[in-house]
Amino acid sequence: TLAVTYTVTNESGEPAQAVLRGAVLDGDRPILSLPEKRLSLEPGKTAVVQAEAQWNDRQVRLWSPEQPALYFLRTTLVAGNSQDVRRDRFGFREITVKGPDFYLNGVPRHLLASSAWPMPPRTHAEIVEFLRRLKTANIIAFRTHTQPWREVWYQAADEVGLCMIPEGAVWNDDTVYRLDDPRFWENWGNHLIAMVRNLRNHPSVIMWSLENEFCGSRAAAGTVYEAKLADLGRLVKREDPTRPITYESDGDPGGVADVVGLHYPNEPPHVRLWPDDAYWMDRPRFFSKDWIFLPNPNFLWDRKKPLYIGEYLWYPAGTPADYTLICGDEAYRSLSWARNRAKAATWRWQTVAYRHYGVSGISPWCLVEGGPVDLKQNELMAAQAWAMQPLAAYVREEFRRAYAGSTLTLHLEIFNDTPKSFNGILRVGLVAKAGGKPLAEGGMPLRLSPAAHLDREVSLAVPAGRDRIEALLRVSIEQGQRRVFADERAFTIYPPPKLPPLPEIRLYDPAGTLAKLFDSQHKPFVAIKAFEE
Repeated sequence: TLAVTYTVTNESGEPAQAVLRGAVLDGDRPILSLPEKRLSLEPGKTAVVQAEAQWNDRQVRLWSPEQPALYFLRTTLVAGNSQDVRRDRFGFREITVKGPDFYLNGVPRHLLASSAWPMPPRTHAEIVEFLRRLKTANIIAFRTHTQPWREVWYQAADEVGLCMIPEGAVWNDDTVYRLDDPRFWENWGNHLIAMVRNLRNHPSVIMWSLENEFCGSRAAAGTVYEAKLADLGRLVKREDPTRPITYESDGDPGGVADVVGLHYPNEPPHVRLWPDDAYWMDRPRFFSKDWIFLPNPNFLWDRKKPLYIGEYLWYPAGTPADYTLICGDEAYRSLSWARNRAKAATWRWQTVAYRHYGVSGISPWCLVEGGPVDLKQNELMAAQAWAMQPLAAYVREEFRRAYAGSTLTLHLEIFNDTPKSFNGILRVGLVAKAGGKPLAEGGMPLRLSPAAHLDREVSLAVPAGRDRIEALLRVSIEQGQRRVFADERAFTIYPPPKLPPLPEIRLYDPAGTLAKLFDSQHKPFVAIKAFEE
């Protein structure tokens, strides 16, 4: 059923008789008519009119990032010799949450996302081009940081196919707002209602963010201000029950959020052991009450609600020292180079780790700070694009060498973040860098439903030999004759180590481990039970 609510006002000084007609257009082609409505309005009066029509579900094309189908509602208002006509663009899509997941049109989806500071004015065409480029980084969602932004952004997102998260214009500093003045909370509520009413007909809008990083030393967890935030959430839900709400970075005030918001939970230089430390979500993480609204400061995602990590790994530093974690001494050559290189590396590791845990929405902060929105010119954008490939198999280990004749065991993080099920083949192998001769091969069949993740182990028999071989470790996903994912890294195969000739050895080895090594190398020794021997 298509239901339309009209608000009609008679701004003339005379009574008016009017006829309201509505029709749905697919392009310029009428495909559905709404029942005609007749109105009688006194001067200065307003009437709210509803019109409904049945629409065959099979004929409706749903809006999605992959296929942003749009329609027009043409409305004609006739009063005497006067006529008013307007065209409103709209689309059909459904966004819901269940347990830890978002569902778009009934299909589970992870929001692989981005955000940015508010931008200077741009034309509609410039915004369309910006969003199209953004999507080349495998991004399907975007949050308008710290304010709702102009409506032209949502018009462009409707066309391009980018899910949008408008944000209320209250952010960061709880100490400067008049928290004890009822007018502050009333104005905030009115602002949120206006945001919802202004943007709710855009199919690209899938979630409301009420604020950004409001929690602080005054508005801390457990204070009266948490309850007031929860009241604002209920207000937005009453105005629009069709979309989930979140509090960006601020957890779940009063348990009202549909989606738990989190920022910067795992940041260098405090977190130092990369990439292993990217996998932190198996253990509780402590957050103070002035950082986030949570019932328990020891946060461990219980998966009862979706989790949206809307900012992570900003990784700011005033000197190169903190970037030496990733870049080594090369960090001192250029602060800007080191910042982007360190951010890009940690983004790749952390993004894959968050996908490993099935985090519902993820958005590193932020790719536009890395340069032009172009994969070839922006190292941060390229890193995000690599780590957010919808169909992908990433090698979790970072090692790039093995001994000839050994067994190489790899752990693969395999994802399907497309809206369709996937059947195909995973292939893993070593090939000679010169000439491409296959050296070792492995793999497995894949059957992946939408939003699926597999953690699998693949072992390769490294060929025996006495020469050092420069090779490539290649991973691919194939479907029929089509390769849908490919990745490779440089890899070196070393000859097995050999001990040099040694004089007679007396070996004290209670555990017997070193003796096994000597035996394997055919090195004679005399076992002793005490040093006195």
